[in-house]
Amino acid sequence: GGLMARKSVRRSCFSWFRITHQFMAACWPVLLLIHGSNNWLGLGVPLMLPFLVCLLPYWLDVLFRWRRRMGHAELVGVMVRDGPGGNAKGSLIRLDFRKPSGWRWRNSRAGMYARMCVPEISQEWHDFTICSCSRKDTVSFMIEAVGDFTTKLVEVVGKDAPRVGRGVKPRPPPRRIRICLDGPISAPFEAGS
Repeated sequence: GGLMARKSVRRSCFSWFRITHQFMAACWPVLLLIHGSNNWLGLGVPLMLPFLVCLLPYWLDVLFRWRRRMGHAELVGVMVRDGPGGNAKGSLIRLDFRKPSGWRWRNSRAGMYARMCVPEISQEWHDFTICSCSRKDTVSFMIEAVGDFTTKLVEVVGKDAPRVGRGVKPRPPPRRIRICLDGPISAPFEAGS
């Protein structure tokens, strides 16, 4: 593979990998059109059409996700159980959001998942399982800090959050943090039921 596809590059700076691949996905049809319009192979534009049909769903997804990033979900409750030794790594954070408006969230239920983006930490979207939707107006996530993003999430969002204990309830964070939600998305095992 290319330089950006190497495992070391993807692990250290995934955003470079993502940006170069999205850039090439946009440039490739244009270059294909230029190539075909010059009749270098004698095929012209019809060669490009099947590729555009294949790329259209991808670019629609990118466009809709970008649009959803403009809004944000309202975080109404946070609570943290500290990791071993009081560290962020290994912590468990509970995030309660007011359900975003729209038809998609009306039928959300535990077991589905949603994509979450916290621009203050990373521009990437991360998938998390919805753990509770029992109340009409909120959706909850329980996230364990095991990787870079989730550890940073606990450090940023859960910094001044209440710690788990008897009678302790989640409460809103002291400062407003922009978090975008995209979903809910049915889990693969739910598709047939």
